[in-house]
Amino acid sequence: MDAAGYYFLDGQDMWTTYGVFIEKGSDEFLLFPERKDSLKYDWMDQNGIDLDVSNPVYKEREMTLQCAIIANNQDDFWDKYQSFMDKLMSPGLRTLTIKEFEKDYAVVYLKCNSFTRFTRLKTANKIAAKFTITFMEPAISEILTDEFGVPLTDDDGNILTP
Repeated sequence: MDAAGYYFLDGQDMWTTYGVFIEKGSDEFLLFPERKDSLKYDWMDQNGIDLDVSNPVYKEREMTLQCAIIANNQDDFWDKYQSFMDKLMSPGLRTLTIKEFEKDYAVVYLKCNSFTRFTRLKTANKIAAKFTITFMEPAISEILTDEFGVPLTDDDGNILTP
């Protein structure tokens, strides 16, 4: 199995560095961000509301990835496990690169939602486990919008940024 070259964490290939590959969840990075409430006023003598759409802003996003880790033996497992955990939990934003999208995401590790071993740690030729991790993208990059606050997209549906 060669999962190299698809996902990078702070410039390091997740497969070759940590033995980690993403099984599912990267499509969550394609979801449009949720818009924050705009300033509004409900005039008693007018229908509807006045809504300020001149400067739309968006909420942070959370994305959960289903991952797997494969190691050659118990020592290799603990080395990869610990170095991956250390990288995730280090201070600051992480840069998660998804090569298929040709895009970098500035994310923060939030939590490991589950962890399931498929082999024993001792006496196994290969060690495999699945886990899910949740990232947060705290600040959505600047998004171009029309005069109504609707995100602009290119012909392929990608949100446009300056």
